[in-house]
Amino acid sequence: MLTFRTYLTKNDPDAICKIAASTGFFDESDVELNRKLAEKALHNKDCGYEYIIAEFGGEPVAYVCFGELPDAREGTFEIFWLSTLNSFRGCGIGHQLFSRLSEILKERDAQTVSYTHLTLPTIRL
Repeated sequence: MLTFRTYLTKNDPDAICKIAASTGFFDESDVELNRKLAEKALHNKDCGYEYIIAEFGGEPVAYVCFGELPDAREGTFEIFWLSTLNSFRGCGIGHQLFSRLSEILKERDAQTVSYTHLTLPTIRL
């Protein structure tokens, strides 16, 4: 069964690296950056990076890393990373993560969401 959570555990930085590396889309420096951001968010909840983790059978299989842009207009958020474990790609997990993220951002009165590492256009909520 697929479940979602909005907090990180001590094992998540390694799991996030495993997921990012499995995609084949990111080079080693990107994978390591994923680890560093997760570690930063794990130890400092006010660092500006937030996560939604998708788990299957208690194991992380996908995640989205996002945050509000502090120097932008209020309500401007960015998705920094969104990855699904390669063996779970094509199951709609990324879509479900994006739906969960959309719910969270609507609750926060988000106006704009942009993407850094995806080839998708900026959208308005």
